[in-house]
Amino acid sequence: MGHGRGSPQHSSCRGKSSMRYVSVNLGLGNCSLVALLGLHLFQHISWPASFGSFFRTGGAGIQAWFGQKRSSNAIVNGRCSLSLISAAATQRSAERPADDLLQGDKDLDAAWQLFCETAPRWAAGANITLAPELVRSWTMDELQSFPRRKHGLRCLDPRISVMDLEPQLRARVWKYLRQLNPHAPSLASVFARMDNTGGSHKLRVKELFESCEVAKAVVRWLSRLSCIPDRILDAAAGHGLVGMLLAHCLVNTEVLALDIQERKLTQVALDAWAECGRPLQNFLFCRGDMRQEGARWLQGSSNRHVGDRRSLVVAVHACNEAGLDVLGMAQNSGSAWAVVPCCMRRQLYFPGSTHLRQDEHYPIMCGALANAHSADALHSISPLISSKNIILLQ
Repeated sequence: MGHGRGSPQHSSCRGKSSMRYVSVNLGLGNCSLVALLGLHLFQHISWPASFGSFFRTGGAGIQAWFGQKRSSNAIVNGRCSLSLISAAATQRSAERPADDLLQGDKDLDAAWQLFCETAPRWAAGANITLAPELVRSWTMDELQSFPRRKHGLRCLDPRISVMDLEPQLRARVWKYLRQLNPHAPSLASVFARMDNTGGSHKLRVKELFESCEVAKAVVRWLSRLSCIPDRILDAAAGHGLVGMLLAHCLVNTEVLALDIQERKLTQVALDAWAECGRPLQNFLFCRGDMRQEGARWLQGSSNRHVGDRRSLVVAVHACNEAGLDVLGMAQNSGSAWAVVPCCMRRQLYFPGSTHLRQDEHYPIMCGALANAHSADALHSISPLISSKNIILLQ
């Protein structure tokens, strides 16, 4: 959740005579379809030629994001080649070489051995009969078997940590992370090491999936634009995992995560990356007010100028005024932005009267916000992760 507060900064809405083009990649859930209704002020929706195939594949093909062994921060043949290893591949890794890891995913004994070596606490209470769960491909529909919120909501219970899960589900989390990033150092090892570290911190299941899926969507969006920012600000960052994942992937991009307080998980996560052989030297977490420290950092380099679009502001679940503060800061600095709205008071986003069901409010407000701030693209993560699942990008 975001913590920033202050006077909201609004961008004026475009008049009906203006033509708006927006790239949309939303799931098929009712919530996402209602979001399209919220875009009624957009006079036109331009569907890119590649949209059909990308829409059909949904969340599959994650290796297009993480798995390609090419130069860092580069786009090859119009596709994402943002490798997590790239420059870090020459550093010492705590794991086996990438080819051996890939072979291990196809062999039950090797997969079980790798699981036990890289995630000993996750493997606790299990035996080799669990090995098929480490090899079988992951699909996002499996989230339906994870602990859910009460009162009929579909999304993950935010209180549950990975160590609260039964061994079979811990094995599936490991597989999800391995499938997301099979190369050394694998995210499966990084996240498992967080739980191997003693302390009172909690690696929440919802935060793990949410951070990974948002980071994936942002990197895919950047790849389609063939534009990699020099700097990324993770505003109202909370634990900072989204910023860390972006720093892990974009090794030549400086990432600052900013929040008014630092969570216990933050330093544990940074230590885990370092212990796995990939210290995040391009990542920094700072405590401070995002409206002051964030704006200063975005314009702090002498070779930058406002409007060069070489910076990106990311915010996941910055609530109400904080979300508007993030958008105002990004637009004032000429930065690109990727925002996942959270709580949205109607008066802040749509001054007119509304008669909406509870499940319609969030996507409709996202549509109004997208129009008011001239969003270029929309994306959604699985509603099984969070009901606040729409990403606005510009």
